[in-house]
Amino acid sequence: MGWGWAKQFPRRLLSEACGCFPNEGLPRAEVDATIHRRKQEIREEDPEYDVYWQPEEIVLGAGRVLAIYGTDPVGGEERFFLLDLRSDNGESFTAGELFYKLYRAAAAEVRSAYHCWFEGLELVTTMTTQEGSVPLYRVWLAN
Repeated sequence: MGWGWAKQFPRRLLSEACGCFPNEGLPRAEVDATIHRRKQEIREEDPEYDVYWQPEEIVLGAGRVLAIYGTDPVGGEERFFLLDLRSDNGESFTAGELFYKLYRAAAAEVRSAYHCWFEGLELVTTMTTQEGSVPLYRVWLAN
């Protein structure tokens, strides 16, 4: 079978964007700038830290991705969500586009939850649809 699917659908995505979701309603440029600032702050504390945010890097060779996540609002019941995200070009996602679409779809729910620290996406499985194979990722959130 080979490993072509693994190359197209990486096991982990966006871990370099880790941190709290930015405030809701920001334009993409401000979201990217927030991640860049966070990385710079880490580098100031640890000069050997060499993880950089590259929002224009193509990170997923698919025009559609499903993402599942759960939230646990303080004082509320845990809730689960399934996102169906589509890239602008229909073929692939850059890191910036994927994170921004995830942020736009999930920020309101995630920011009000106890676990609101974004740690990245992890591949769960590949779904077969009429459009072909669609990766399903879990959104990793911590506190």
